[in-house]
Amino acid sequence: MKKILLTIVCLLGIGLVNAQTVTLDFTTNSWGLPETKDNIAKEAANFTNGEYTIQLEAATNGYYFNADGYLLFGKKNATLTLPVFSFDVKRIEVIGREGASGSTLENIYVGDVAVSTECKGATGTNAFDIAAEYQAAGNVYVLKINSTHNAQVTYIKVYSTSDNVEDNPGEGDDPIEENNAVFNAVTSVEQLKAGRVIIAADNLAATGLGDKNYGYLNTITVTVNAEGNVETAANNAFELEAVEGGYAIKDNYGKYVYMKGTYNSFNVSESTPTEGGVWSITFNEAGEATIMNVEKSKYIQYSTGYTSFGSYAEAQEGGILPKIYLKEEKADEIVVSVPTFSIEKGIYAEAISVELKTETAGAEIYYTTDGSDPTIESTKYTGAINVEKTTTIKAIAAYTANNAVTYSNVVSAEYIISSVKTYKEVSAITSGKQYILVSKADNILGKPVESNKKYNYLYKEEVTIAEGEIKTNDHFAFTIEAVEGGYTIKDSYGRYLYTKDDTYKNFNVSETMPEEGAVWTITFNEAGEATITNVLSGKYVQYSAQYNSYGAYPDAQGTLPTLYEEADDTSIEYIKNNKEDIVYDLLGRRTTTPTRGIYIVNGKKVIFD
Repeated sequence: MKKILLTIVCLLGIGLVNAQTVTLDFTTNSWGLPETKDNIAKEAANFTNGEYTIQLEAATNGYYFNADGYLLFGKKNATLTLPVFSFDVKRIEVIGREGASGSTLENIYVGDVAVSTECKGATGTNAFDIAAEYQAAGNVYVLKINSTHNAQVTYIKVYSTSDNVEDNPGEGDDPIEENNAVFNAVTSVEQLKAGRVIIAADNLAATGLGDKNYGYLNTITVTVNAEGNVETAANNAFELEAVEGGYAIKDNYGKYVYMKGTYNSFNVSESTPTEGGVWSITFNEAGEATIMNVEKSKYIQYSTGYTSFGSYAEAQEGGILPKIYLKEEKADEIVVSVPTFSIEKGIYAEAISVELKTETAGAEIYYTTDGSDPTIESTKYTGAINVEKTTTIKAIAAYTANNAVTYSNVVSAEYIISSVKTYKEVSAITSGKQYILVSKADNILGKPVESNKKYNYLYKEEVTIAEGEIKTNDHFAFTIEAVEGGYTIKDSYGRYLYTKDDTYKNFNVSETMPEEGAVWTITFNEAGEATITNVLSGKYVQYSAQYNSYGAYPDAQGTLPTLYEEADDTSIEYIKNNKEDIVYDLLGRRTTTPTRGIYIVNGKKVIFD
């Protein structure tokens, strides 16, 4: 497709941009944007790059130019106002970057009207096809964030109606439709019954946690019509199941929503929870619902401060009780159940075989193993999936009828194939060896940041220490290598741990060596505990019993870790020449053509002759 870029003249609010196709480049800071998080701005301000002027406002979180070459702005209700164009606009493309949030919700507005279809994710290209009645020259288009997530923008491209722009994927002849449904407002216990419901406050509906096991419920925007009802995709709904004492709640990924401990967030499980899984529901005179966890005596509220749903023991400042909308059932309507996995996600010492199924008769399952979301163009499930190395399976169910496809939500499960090894306590570092970080006072090691995250704390895993040794999965091990000025630390996914010179106490991870923040010094005290200090930030690694995780803190917060080094295994279990086994070399790389030498088979060293 040929695109012609023309020089344009733009003065926001004064002149019109006169061109056919326009590209706004945010990979360099020619706009004069505030740079780095230290200079983050929130108030509305204009920024000019040559002949173009935009306006940014992000009161919730802020905006700034990141030195990696992108504009960061967010979160909910953050806006980027585009120049005014003198040509009819057909499409606006917002191009994000790898590593951005996959949950960011974006759309284009003229005034308060959404003039395109909302897009999810800020990692790739979001194509917004403008509604015909809003394509005319002179409209002021505003890119708006509709979720509690940041956007990372590299380019914005604007196409006129005369440009040769291909239709969006999924439009045209593809038999795909949105599976919209009507949800009727419920205002009393008498009206309430088991079924699929929207839980919403201030036109913000709660959504499930996806592939996470816990967290607060983020939101999507819905519209309450004149009749007081909501029309939205059926796949956005939670499900109420009548149980003894109240209701069980399943999220839109088919997982039970429950509470544990003293947290105000939610946990989810594919199986019936043993605690905190029963909810009572009552209504006030305004029709608002008190959705109370029976065991924890906490009730669901939307927090305007945190822009998410949590469950609290008392009314929150700025907290809003939700309303419940019950799905209007139709006799011929198909609701597609999400695929389920025969084996729960987790860590396994050997290769496994995973089967998928859906409860919807006639539905077909499609899946991916490369991290992308599946569609009907992905691999069709026809039999068990062999998982021989750490893999994330994403799956979707699709039901075809009357030349239309109805989808389930996407579900995923990460399977970590990790052999059990022995680790011995040490008080010195050998470059290139693997280590686990353990709080001896608590028998807690630190797990790596989840594979789908770019930053987090190192959450806990309990271990047993026997005679100065620990046997555990090598997934929990970090490789420490000597470099100029100290050491680098890489997790089992091959990512560098680093910190930024900011206020955050968690860790960042990167597959490539960061320009700064990835060098650590390591010293040992008389008790054998390690002080692992980041050279850039001066923060050092500690286990916090309060937060049940390891963080990097500028002052004493908890327990220093003890380092346990992978024990040398010089033994060779047996001699073998069977080349049909799953074989890895000593660097952990799978090979199908082993030559003479030592390899790893089923977690054991073997000789091929």
